[in-house]
Amino acid sequence: MTDPEKEREKVNNIFEKDNFIQVDPDTDFKFLTAFDLYKKIRVKGKDQFVLFHKGKTPLEHEIPGGIYLKESSVEELLKLTPNIKFTKAEEEVSEPEKVSDNIFHILLNDQFQTLILNNPELDLEKKIEITVHSAGEVMKKIFEDRKLDHDTINLILKVGDNICYLIELVFQDNKTLNLLLNEIIGHDYRLYTHCVNVSFYSGLLAIELANNSLQTLEADQLKILVTGSLLHDIGKILIDSKIIDKLTPLSPKEFEEIKRHPVYGIKLVEQEKLSEEVLNVILQHHEKWTGGGYPYNISYQQISNFARIACISDVFDALTTKKPYRPALKPFEALLLMKQQMIGKFYHPYLNVFIKFLGRSSRK
Repeated sequence: MTDPEKEREKVNNIFEKDNFIQVDPDTDFKFLTAFDLYKKIRVKGKDQFVLFHKGKTPLEHEIPGGIYLKESSVEELLKLTPNIKFTKAEEEVSEPEKVSDNIFHILLNDQFQTLILNNPELDLEKKIEITVHSAGEVMKKIFEDRKLDHDTINLILKVGDNICYLIELVFQDNKTLNLLLNEIIGHDYRLYTHCVNVSFYSGLLAIELANNSLQTLEADQLKILVTGSLLHDIGKILIDSKIIDKLTPLSPKEFEEIKRHPVYGIKLVEQEKLSEEVLNVILQHHEKWTGGGYPYNISYQQISNFARIACISDVFDALTTKKPYRPALKPFEALLLMKQQMIGKFYHPYLNVFIKFLGRSSRK
């Protein structure tokens, strides 16, 4: 009997079909001992992965090189913030391809729907939590790096795909809609989480408008709206962070600079092949239905349908998240303020649907 065959007999499980991710040997393994760890062996010319350490049990052996994590358990690492290096283990690849330096990029690299959203071992509440969290981490990195390039745009498009997929799952199970809303209502305001929240609200409202026959909505259109909403404030990365993070009222000059962020956003994405509707969401989300908005003071039918939706989502999220100078409003309070004190700002047929929708779905 060969050595690999003897090794095979000593282990409890051999997984032939699962995908595995190799942990970089320089990684601190202390926090990984909570997870099942595997090593790779070759049996009859085929790679197989054998259990080396059972998660949440004492570590009885020194950790050798070439340790792998099972991809189906990788979602548990989403709450961990260290940058972890991995290599994807693929059969018949002599030098495994580096997937990413960051766990969030790995999960968004065309694997997120398989590992998370279609994972039968995860309930919908967990899928919501992971999707919201990982999308926020991606947007956070973009705003912290203060740059936007082609690869980053592609990553945002993948985030948009995942958000659309989750929204459709939520609409299939009305009982979980409030779980999604509770995940994004009432937290501290952060620019990166705001963009994620607005994308969820916009997608939910668009589907509800379609359900009420106020507009048609194809799958590709939902993605366009969600992508535009993720990017709606991207122009703020070109504005001095002292203005963005200022806790006291802005001066007139500072506010004029803030009002330029839609135009800055268009500048950042002008080299990308984004649809006109995505660009309209970026450029028009601060325009008011009856005029007086910025940057171009357009009104009525000049404002695109998706920009009208994003405008509602943008204001609602701003009102229902905590800021240093005021607490978060409850959804009912925010909607009442939008309805009664912001007359002329929104396209009211859309706002009315949003109010009815949240009135039966969100926590009070």
